[in-house]
Amino acid sequence: MGGLLDCGRVTSGMTYQPREIEEKWQDRWAEGGRYHADPEPDADEDATFVTVPYPYPSGGMHIGHARTYTVPDVYARYRRLQGDNVLFPIAWHVTGTPIIGAVNRLQKGEEEQLSVLRDTYNVPEDELETLETPMGFARYFIENHYKENMQSLGLSIDWRREFTTNDERYSKFVTWQYETLRDHGRLEKGLHPVKYCTDEENPVTTHDILEGEEAEFQEYTLVKFGHGDTVVPMATLRPETVRGVTNAYIDPDADYVEAEVDGERWLVSDEAAEKLVLQQRDVRILDRFTGDRLVGERVTNPVTGEDVLVLPADFVDADNATGVVMSVPAHSPDDWVALEEAKADDDRMREYGIDPADVDAIEPKAIIDVEAYDDEFPARAAVAEHGIESSDDPALEDATQQVYNREFHSGTLKEMYGEYAGEVVEDVRDELADHFQASGEFDTIRVLRGGRLPLRRRGRSRQAGHVVPHVQRRGLEGTRPRRHRRSGRHPGEHPRPARPHRRLAERVALHPELRPRHPAAVGRRLRHRTAVGLDGVHVLLHHRPPTGRRPSRGVG
Repeated sequence: MGGLLDCGRVTSGMTYQPREIEEKWQDRWAEGGRYHADPEPDADEDATFVTVPYPYPSGGMHIGHARTYTVPDVYARYRRLQGDNVLFPIAWHVTGTPIIGAVNRLQKGEEEQLSVLRDTYNVPEDELETLETPMGFARYFIENHYKENMQSLGLSIDWRREFTTNDERYSKFVTWQYETLRDHGRLEKGLHPVKYCTDEENPVTTHDILEGEEAEFQEYTLVKFGHGDTVVPMATLRPETVRGVTNAYIDPDADYVEAEVDGERWLVSDEAAEKLVLQQRDVRILDRFTGDRLVGERVTNPVTGEDVLVLPADFVDADNATGVVMSVPAHSPDDWVALEEAKADDDRMREYGIDPADVDAIEPKAIIDVEAYDDEFPARAAVAEHGIESSDDPALEDATQQVYNREFHSGTLKEMYGEYAGEVVEDVRDELADHFQASGEFDTIRVLRGGRLPLRRRGRSRQAGHVVPHVQRRGLEGTRPRRHRRSGRHPGEHPRPARPHRRLAERVALHPELRPRHPAAVGRRLRHRTAVGLDGVHVLLHHRPPTGRRPSRGVG
């Protein structure tokens, strides 16, 4: 308005400049040490310590930060008015992965990163070079954004006590905390799932992921089909459908291995072998080959004893779970359509030495009753209801999800399930899976689901790779799993020599996300492949994977 309110009138010729008044008093408070808190052992007043999660200076301060730090400031001021000696320090969280990822992109001259710094944060050209080190990057945003804005807000912080999380004294403090927790019996040794970067050999959080921020891991059941003396594990989120398996699928051109896994011979994809190593399985590679070796073979269902035919399929994602998929066409529209298309493709079957008559002889098996469908094969009914004519139809995913949901919540198991017959799937799924796992027919593997990502993609961490499952036990002797790259090798070419994976030695270790790191490792935001992992020591927290979720086509 250009004037001041005075007894209901607006006076002209004067302007109100709040910053001038604020700066005057903020400077006086700072010069006088108004918010300095020093120990007073003999004082009568109580002492109050106020702390807030430290800001992470990988970019500028935003309105959310203003709210976050204003709330404790109000409390600190209130306690001072109550007569308390209030300590309100501030720190900067620089011991993570995001900052180094930003620095790496800056060093590479990535236009997107340069645009953010120049156009969003107005970093002068002559200062960009100072941001090409992790602490230079962090310090720029600390001084020019966070600290400047916090002081402008007038937060009642004792700035003498400012520090960063890679300070040596703070590292000793964190060590003391964990030793104290250990001495009081508040830590237990064990395995804990974490997302993990296989290139950096370091756990990562959602904040570290460049793509697939909503990716989450899930424990899948492995049904251990047999092929002679070899186990061919196939992953599923629906272990109750094991009695309805009619055939299996494999990618004939993808890379697979035969490996000794915890004393058993397993046939899995190359990527699956890496995942098993990362999930603390003892893995030794015996042979490498392409998936066409298994095409046309028969594998034995461990629960029913029936032999089922393995068919070639381009839709199988070798990087999802074990790379071999069991098919339950009666209860999965995906599998119903895939089987119909396989029966119609005689030429391709003959190309792989499969008699089309053997494929035609494959019949769906009804194992679950669902009142919502008049058809004994819910998958067939759903395909007809949605008017699906091919596997490329976008409606196929909705139809499959519909069947899965209805069978999970209201489907009842048929008589072949013995003591579980008549039970609703939702009520007995876990118990049934536990039963078969205890008797050796089932196993487990953790798989990362991509949230908003397409089901066949993994998340991407900040340094260029992907988000994949991993279970880590921190070891005295580390291991860097070999990063898979498609070799382009065709069937019949000489396979790569076997290379045994090293097993991690066990030790008690603090979780790397909680352990301060050397300054050179400050704040890396990764874009490497990442994984779900388990770490060695954790405060008493436990995880139970969700159930009832639709798997991708990498699983059955």
